[in-house]
Amino acid sequence: MPKLIVKSGADVAKELPLDKEKFTIGRMPDNDLELRDSLVSRRHTELIRHGPRITLYDMGSSNGTFVNNKKVDVKVLDDGDEVMIGETTLVFRDESGNSKPAAGKPATAAPVASLDQEIEKIYGGSEIIKHLTEVPEEYKVDLRESIAKGISWRNLSRKKSTMSAEEEERIADKFLILYQLGKAVASATSLAEVLNISMAVIFEVMKAERGVVMLLDRTTDTLVPKVMRHRSKGTIASDEVVASRTIANKVVKDKISIITNDAKHDPRFQAGVSIIQYNIRSALCVPLWEKQEVLGCIYLDNLVKSYEFQEDDIELLTAIANILAIRIKQDELYEELKREAVVRANLERYNSPDVVEMILRRATKGVGPMEMEAEEKEVSILFGDIEGFTPLTEKMKPTLVGRMLNTFFEVTSGVVLESQGNVNKFIGDCIMAVFGAPAEVQDHAVRAVRAGLQMIEELRKTREKHPDFPKFNIRIGINSGNVVAGDIGFEKRREYTVLGDNVNIASRLEKYAKPNQVVIGERTHALVHDKFECRFLESVRLKGKEREVKVYEVVAQK
Repeated sequence: MPKLIVKSGADVAKELPLDKEKFTIGRMPDNDLELRDSLVSRRHTELIRHGPRITLYDMGSSNGTFVNNKKVDVKVLDDGDEVMIGETTLVFRDESGNSKPAAGKPATAAPVASLDQEIEKIYGGSEIIKHLTEVPEEYKVDLRESIAKGISWRNLSRKKSTMSAEEEERIADKFLILYQLGKAVASATSLAEVLNISMAVIFEVMKAERGVVMLLDRTTDTLVPKVMRHRSKGTIASDEVVASRTIANKVVKDKISIITNDAKHDPRFQAGVSIIQYNIRSALCVPLWEKQEVLGCIYLDNLVKSYEFQEDDIELLTAIANILAIRIKQDELYEELKREAVVRANLERYNSPDVVEMILRRATKGVGPMEMEAEEKEVSILFGDIEGFTPLTEKMKPTLVGRMLNTFFEVTSGVVLESQGNVNKFIGDCIMAVFGAPAEVQDHAVRAVRAGLQMIEELRKTREKHPDFPKFNIRIGINSGNVVAGDIGFEKRREYTVLGDNVNIASRLEKYAKPNQVVIGERTHALVHDKFECRFLESVRLKGKEREVKVYEVVAQK
């Protein structure tokens, strides 16, 4: 019975009997052989029995079906034929005698020359690869200036005096291409539109069969296809990308441009599976440069003809890549600015302006994250609460209660921000502030205690200015220690806060405090006792705590 044997890819050595009239191969699970490979189409290939023989049919796949390294649409299979679909190679076996041995494959293979030897026979030496990392002088154009002033190529070219009329016409044509592309890129509203326009232009002026623009994902350090084009099919889907990763990766890694006119026999790319599998002949690939930073590459190839790309092509494509790189970088910077604006708005909700700028500077320099990732750090936490708020306000008009609370929070928040602390949240009539996060400060405890004392003084002055307010007092508790600090929540609602036992102790200390009193815990006292006059009160067992906590009152600043 005829069968397929998996030679490479998943399930190596697996045997698949061809005992049906029709055997299908493709990426979808309803095929007889499912190949989970982006190079494989949904319904890629069919094997159909006609009498004693098996005939292979390519079902209009995007990347083709290959038998013995040759792309085929229909092929009557012979014993020993190797069928290549995507990254998988299958060997057809029919030991019934109904099929002949595969053409060109003797029963006993004779020794063959090495690839290098074969190349030497064909070329007399290695294939020439063009390396180019600079944009030619005639293409170093300020597009904005040229568009505004109508500067012609003649004023930009440094070779005019030595050029023939034919050369001048050739350069003029290329400059017109770049000029028109520059205008189109400048007016495009999205990066996707830019890439599609650019690829359409490239296919108009170059003899490419396939092309793809790939951008470098900096988080994974891999090339990601962004726009793909086929000469006969137009724009194609990402799962139909068949670019040689061998060539593209070399261009990006080595920061060079490559032109090769028979990639299959180019010794530099012997390890390229796709080059062999898809019989890539001519290939051209250039990096997307922006101030010595490689953003990705443009890759073109031709499966039919060798020597389809010339030196002029690599120069023109490099110039096009330069235009694209500028626009790509502009879009990246724009997105970064938008992201920074969102981050800044969130930070300004709970940070002083100085702290906001510090965080953003650190993130820009790569010292710290733009997003506030959860991390453990030592901070000082302050809780300030209006003493007896409920009985104090139960007979007050709601509008007056609102004004009093807003005034209270305005005064206390102002003190926190002046001390480079961060207003974390308002809880009823209580303010919670953090010193030492997100931006680290060495004297966070000193800042917190000073802020607590200042709050009491500023609220005393405020009450004098508002005789309609009832007389109210504030209780303040401060504790220092390690907490988990960062953005907590989910995608649509996230806020910066601090969590941990030391936060709870600070809250309990505030409830322990008497009116207009600042009380602190042991760690805070250890950090500030040389700066403030403190008085030990007692060791207490706070609510929810098993061990006793030493409590101190801050009397005054030394």
